[in-house]
Amino acid sequence: MLYTIKRLNRTVNLDDDLVDKYCQYDILRDQPFSITVRSKYGHCPTQEELSDEDLSIICNDVLLAELKTLALLPEAMSVIEQNYDTLYKQTQEGKLVEYKIYSS
Repeated sequence: MLYTIKRLNRTVNLDDDLVDKYCQYDILRDQPFSITVRSKYGHCPTQEELSDEDLSIICNDVLLAELKTLALLPEAMSVIEQNYDTLYKQTQEGKLVEYKIYSS
């Protein structure tokens, strides 16, 4: 699907399957694409600096990364629920606790 990123004034070709899957959770927004590209280039790159094809690849990678993150949310919630008392106590004491979350 063609998608115009207004913040970059560019149009990209997004993978239809990724878009369909992503739209089950949220609507498409410019911010993730714009933030990623501006972080990498330090500014809004011109077409000479970043072709539409390469920009499309970056944007599809962003969608895939967000879908992978969404897939981890049930596991993250499970860790929180299983360790709530410990997490609450250590938070009150100002301690940082780290748990690894793995995709299934």
